[in-house]
Amino acid sequence: MGGENHYSPELNSDTFQSKQHDKAAGSILLRKDSNVSLLDLCLFAFDLLISRLRHVSEPTCPVSIPDNDEYALFVTWNKTNRDVERAQLRGCIGTLTPLNLRRAIHTYTLASAFRDKRFPPICSEELENLSVSVSLLYDFLTGRDVYDWQVGVHGVIIDFLDKGSAYSATYLPEVCLEQGWTKEQCISSLIRKSGYRNTISENLLKTVRLTRYSSKKYSLSYSEYLHHRKKCT
Repeated sequence: MGGENHYSPELNSDTFQSKQHDKAAGSILLRKDSNVSLLDLCLFAFDLLISRLRHVSEPTCPVSIPDNDEYALFVTWNKTNRDVERAQLRGCIGTLTPLNLRRAIHTYTLASAFRDKRFPPICSEELENLSVSVSLLYDFLTGRDVYDWQVGVHGVIIDFLDKGSAYSATYLPEVCLEQGWTKEQCISSLIRKSGYRNTISENLLKTVRLTRYSSKKYSLSYSEYLHHRKKCT
């Protein structure tokens, strides 16, 4: 996370204070009457990316994105490649702390595109092969133990202390399905992603606090983005 209040679910060296998802657990619910349009969030993400790549003025946030709602979210960029069956991850950064939605989509769209330390910044030549996904996170609940969650349904956060050091990591709901992991494999991977390098014992697992959450996700390719924008002109 560093100085910014964000982190990537795939990074294994970052830690965050447990108060972040404590706040999330108490304050974020994706209401049934919510009028948040995930499509509009994805369209705006592409608008922002293109404005930055072309060095032009940033677009105005559409009125369909509420200016008084707070959400935890992640923005993910993927790139398709003819020679590779699966899409290539190009950046994924977000926040577990609910933030003003307009501020959050702006911050993490650009952070995931240009400041994910695992990858070089996205460039103009990649644009036509890109897709963006926006995930809104909600229903944060503390699990009874590290296995109190469902693969493919819940995202998971772990945090624990060992010898005075704090460790934390998260995976979005789709990660386990994409990797074909069991719960046990996922938890072991999360512990390693948190930066912990010692033996993963049963005693250690008993000290791990797990928080599960749900996610609403929408994905949009660049060609789909162009189609929607042409309809609006």
